[in-house]
Amino acid sequence: MTRDQTLRLGYNEIDFEKCLRGKWEEVKQDAVSQFGKKATFHFTQIRYFYEEGKDTLWVTFYGGKLWWCFSDPKITFVASDKSKIRPVIDTWSCTDKYGKELQETKLSGRLTSMRRFQGTICRVKELDYLLDKINGRTSAALNDAEQAYLAAVNKLLPLIQQLTWKDFELLADLIFRQAGWRRLSELGKTQKSIDLDLWMPLTNERVLVQIKSTAGLDQVESYKETYHRDMSGYSRFFFIVHTPNSSLDGYEETDEDFTFIGPLSLSRLVVDYGLTEWVMSKVS
Repeated sequence: MTRDQTLRLGYNEIDFEKCLRGKWEEVKQDAVSQFGKKATFHFTQIRYFYEEGKDTLWVTFYGGKLWWCFSDPKITFVASDKSKIRPVIDTWSCTDKYGKELQETKLSGRLTSMRRFQGTICRVKELDYLLDKINGRTSAALNDAEQAYLAAVNKLLPLIQQLTWKDFELLADLIFRQAGWRRLSELGKTQKSIDLDLWMPLTNERVLVQIKSTAGLDQVESYKETYHRDMSGYSRFFFIVHTPNSSLDGYEETDEDFTFIGPLSLSRLVVDYGLTEWVMSKVS
């Protein structure tokens, strides 16, 4: 992938005019002279670059994302570095048809294993999967799994809301422990604005956590003000509530150092960190 919206090929040893005119037998002989036993490997890649049509999908990995494009087979020789380029139709894209980024970490290893290819151009073996990702399609099995996950999250929330105050505080502590945080002290009994004082060994960060069974917008704003005024030395403040009142409907936090965890996010964390059975045991 290049910023000038082209595909670029090296192989400076191979005669450009022979490739452009399709003299492939001569090109193959030149490849044998240049690459010996690996001649076929390199010859195949060169021919792909020159002969694939406008309907060929080209993909690459860059910056942690999958990029794709179509290309016009109008090959141009670049005298400055002797490379060959063909123009991209429209632009390189790193999103699916719905605008969702194609992040490499969210792609199957069957596809990303292409990165280990020791060459320039190869065929995509997982073509159906690739097309599904670009077109934003998911398999029936994956759809079923996603629906089951969302159902678990939604059905778990009423159980979380049944927890006693002490159990809810313990649940919040368990969530942060699962995420790697360590509790330094429990300050709720001495400071009303703090329930947990936590430390992250990996980054040496300290954060504060306020836990509420019920809360409204006025309480959230009050704790934010207290944190910004009095809590120097901490990198972030968390506010957790499982049953907010209507004043927090649609609430979205904008401060980078203040994180609001409402009912749905809380229920997701419980499922993601394997605490579902713990919640069920507390309310059974």
